[in-house]
Amino acid sequence: MSSPSRSQTVLVVDDDHQLLDLARAILQDAGFRVITAEDGAQALKIAVEYQDPIRLLLTDIVLPEMSGRKLAQCIGPLHPEMKILFMSGYGDNIVHREEYGDSLLSKPFDQAQLLEKIRSVVPASSHSVM
Repeated sequence: MSSPSRSQTVLVVDDDHQLLDLARAILQDAGFRVITAEDGAQALKIAVEYQDPIRLLLTDIVLPEMSGRKLAQCIGPLHPEMKILFMSGYGDNIVHREEYGDSLLSKPFDQAQLLEKIRSVVPASSHSVM
């Protein structure tokens, strides 16, 4: 399998430092350029200032001060080509999974689960299959 171009940027947002490090390592090994943020405000600032396209927003649903859904709504107009993949470690009683459909990744996850979910969200024509 070939790697996506290094120009494929993923913005990963989570307030868990270990998860950020894990996601960064997995995505960089798969050939992505990775930017991380610890909360919605930091991610929004990055998205405003980032000049290249952001191909994927990988964000926790529950973040301090701004939900992942609200963050996606704010960043979407700035990067209209961006796909969104939400993450959650909460059970069904907290997160209504049907609202997110195929764009929800349960935490914890491993490398295969993350890359498979990305392939399901980002059309194959936009990357070189990880």
